[in-house]
Amino acid sequence: MIHPSVFLRRAIQADAVFSGVSALLLTFSASELAPWLSLPEALLRETGLFLIAYAALVGWLGTRPSMPKALVVIVIAGNAAWTIASIALLFSGAVTPNLLGEAFVVMQAIVVGAQLAAALGLPFAFASHFAPAQMMEALEIYRAEFQPSAQLARPYAMLAANVIAGETDEEARLLATSLEQAVVNIRTGRPGRLPAPSRDLRWGSAERSLLHQVLACTAVGSPDTVRRWLREFAARTQADEIMIASQIFDHQLRLRSYAIAAQAFDLKPAS
Repeated sequence: MIHPSVFLRRAIQADAVFSGVSALLLTFSASELAPWLSLPEALLRETGLFLIAYAALVGWLGTRPSMPKALVVIVIAGNAAWTIASIALLFSGAVTPNLLGEAFVVMQAIVVGAQLAAALGLPFAFASHFAPAQMMEALEIYRAEFQPSAQLARPYAMLAANVIAGETDEEARLLATSLEQAVVNIRTGRPGRLPAPSRDLRWGSAERSLLHQVLACTAVGSPDTVRRWLREFAARTQADEIMIASQIFDHQLRLRSYAIAAQAFDLKPAS
């Protein structure tokens, strides 16, 4: 048994409240939500029923003067698993939600992850390289609710960005067509390997709108273009750390892109 700190108890109680509200919404409004989100009604309702039991358990745990250590570990691990599973669902091809449905699934993961990290005084990492629309809201939740801990005295946020860097803007735009194809394939239920770049792509309005939203946190261009974008991104978000993803088909060109991104912050290769 452990005697929980104020921060841990607060995190567990917040988890119970959020899970309870989500449970009621999903259980009793699944039929109304399904067409709005383009998600299966059965999936929404079954998730709600699971959350009813989970919220009851966590709510009970949050009222205990002492808590079983194993159960606390399970709750924390469960939150991490929920966040990962929510994101994995979008990439699995098992469901094809519309943009509102995608936002709903991502927000489930964001709120859980941001609130838990804030209440426990832990660093917070956010996958803004494929869920940029929710980035600033996630940061606001984390920074507003952060509680200092033995690990951290202040919030520490890590954000992700795509960087497709080439010798010129034109070359980088060509390299970026691999990522564009991958995004469209995944979001239309056709996941697969990263495609080769193509000069012959002609996206329709629906695909252009999708790419504009999903790739909002993406730097594409020459070294100077990438440097300006990354420095503006860091200043706008006040991120403490930026994680870079370079989905480039050719491995050597991918390594070069990472090197260009590192140079934007005057970083040197590890010896």
